[in-house]
Amino acid sequence: MKYTSLSFSLLLISLSGESAMADGIDKTLLMIPTNQTIDVKVKPIYNLDDVIKEVKDFAKIPVLFPTIIQAEKGKIYFATTETQAKEQYMITIGSTPGCTAHFCTFGTVRAELNGKLKDDEYTVLNKKIDKVPVDLNNNIKGYYTEGYAICSFFDPKIEWVYKDVLYTIRWQFASQDELVQMANSAISAQ
Repeated sequence: MKYTSLSFSLLLISLSGESAMADGIDKTLLMIPTNQTIDVKVKPIYNLDDVIKEVKDFAKIPVLFPTIIQAEKGKIYFATTETQAKEQYMITIGSTPGCTAHFCTFGTVRAELNGKLKDDEYTVLNKKIDKVPVDLNNNIKGYYTEGYAICSFFDPKIEWVYKDVLYTIRWQFASQDELVQMANSAISAQ
């Protein structure tokens, strides 16, 4: 298939998604496997395998990525990495190839050797934002932080330490349960 045909197909898929908002929750966002093929036989994250291979070839730490993500059914996403240090990586999932800007980023998976969990505690409009301890697979303790706004919006995230590596998943509109499910799928896949 030529790139122009693929681009046109992806555009049609993107335009065909219907938004079903109820109680402020987009009902078209689902938890879907990252290796599941959809109608056009393209994985939800079009180039994920290539990006993960690139990261594994460069980074000298275990590369974890969720095997299930929260996403809009039928929509195609794109992975990008700007990995430059062997001790860390970040994979950005967005709506446009190569875009890492906030407006086109759907989520990120980040890892840092010897990264430290910070006691992040913010107060936003007199509301305290805490890290909530959660139990993850393999007896790993994770920490969930809800999304919050301070000059910009920071997506909800889940963090955990595994083999001296701090892993962080930030994902738009993801609930605590969805982020726990994503983290567990990454941990179980390694």
